[in-house]
Amino acid sequence: MLTRASLTRRADEIAAPLTDHERIALGVTLIHTARHPSSWAAVKHAAQLVGHYGEGLMMDELRANEGALDLTPTVATTTHEQNGDRCSGGSDRAGQTRPRVSSSLRGAWRVFQRAEGRFSDSLAGDVLGGVCVFVAGIGLIIFAGALQ
Repeated sequence: MLTRASLTRRADEIAAPLTDHERIALGVTLIHTARHPSSWAAVKHAAQLVGHYGEGLMMDELRANEGALDLTPTVATTTHEQNGDRCSGGSDRAGQTRPRVSSSLRGAWRVFQRAEGRFSDSLAGDVLGGVCVFVAGIGLIIFAGALQ
């Protein structure tokens, strides 16, 4: 059995000549070779580690480019995608961006945000804001009077 240090050293040697996309594809392909049902916990843990690592890379890129990061997901070609596996992408879409599917919840939230923006920018929004400030002032006066 390989030790963690020797496994890391071998992985570094194998990955050295590869591009980032090739390294990612290799990692996904290696994970797909786990076939025993008891490996689900290790695969789930690997997915969490990869997710956290990806978030860290994204934050580093955001800091480096002051928020000018393109967050459009891309598809990395892996060997299992060419075999018609259920994973997204495929050899015919390698390197292309995947269209983002809008869920009904995301769409409803977008409609709500637009309606709120229109209301906030209207006279009715200003009136409601003024009424809220007035009621808060009266409440503060009552609260201050109760403390004395």
